[in-house]
Amino acid sequence: MAIALSVTAPQTMRFSLDRIYTGWSREDCTLEKVRRCVSSVFAAIITDAERRASSRDPRVLQQGFYGANEYAVLLSDTDSAKARYEYLRDNNCFYHGQPPKGFDRIDCESSLTQKECNGYQLRTGVKPSDGLKNVANTFCLIDCGEAVEFAYYCVLLEAFGEDKFNEYFKADGDNPLQFRTDIYKTPLRHFFDAKLSAPPASIQLGDHVYFANLSAYHVRHRDGDAAGYHAICVEDGATPKFLGFGLDSGGLTEEEVIQVLVKAYNAEPIDRETIYNPTFIACMVEADRRLKIKFGGKVLEGEDTAPRISFQMFREVQYQHPGECGLLPFVASRLSPNKIAEYLS
Repeated sequence: MAIALSVTAPQTMRFSLDRIYTGWSREDCTLEKVRRCVSSVFAAIITDAERRASSRDPRVLQQGFYGANEYAVLLSDTDSAKARYEYLRDNNCFYHGQPPKGFDRIDCESSLTQKECNGYQLRTGVKPSDGLKNVANTFCLIDCGEAVEFAYYCVLLEAFGEDKFNEYFKADGDNPLQFRTDIYKTPLRHFFDAKLSAPPASIQLGDHVYFANLSAYHVRHRDGDAAGYHAICVEDGATPKFLGFGLDSGGLTEEEVIQVLVKAYNAEPIDRETIYNPTFIACMVEADRRLKIKFGGKVLEGEDTAPRISFQMFREVQYQHPGECGLLPFVASRLSPNKIAEYLS
């Protein structure tokens, strides 16, 4: 199996799709192989993302994918990247994203910019396999859920081989390659098992799960990016470990992820001027005003309505209101070897 990196892969390793993929046979498409491929591919992707985020080299910062807020801060702190930072901010890229080379933004009437946040679709004339490689080799802004989608597409490229992958996910076909904040709006959904309820002890290697922050996170952090984390189980058993875009690449337990959520909740909110230009900020303020009128002024009241919390307070909310925060009690998605095998010759 290709790309068999462990969760402790060296920080100098660079994730790459630059090779020929010939695909698996039906017999090779086992549950164990799919699980291990998902976890190892995702581990390699997250390790490489962490390596890039720790760099201040402008050349490195022009490759691969980043979270919008993280990238804005990285560029604003790098003198040689000032022009790039101002271009992305002035074009609202830290709001609706920046697609990889070979992709277009997806339209969305309800968005302030008329574009779906981090919604990208493969451009006609671009091979799906080339588009996927562009995510790794060029630059784009995505979120933690789309990092999971990227890993899934990489696994399907591995399983199908390039020809079948390019045929299934072609831009002018029924299932064009997409990245969206809702994974079930992408063609990946055709290869999932049904959602399953899953207490932590029953989560399996390669499962996609979601950790939610407290609902009041949105009050403290109007423009925050830690309302929750999509993650992949990279070590199952009684105390599973998880990886996610924005989480430590060494893998974290459920308790450790909650500690990350609490820390993010208590952190100082990002300055809007760091990520948005003045004209766009004015549009957001007006949209907030209309929203407050609609809900009788009961929303978006500011930081004072959401005081800091402790780990114990988070746990108490989690126990009192199951399914509201922490590790949600279901598997968000799981690649099905049977559905993958149906497409193999």
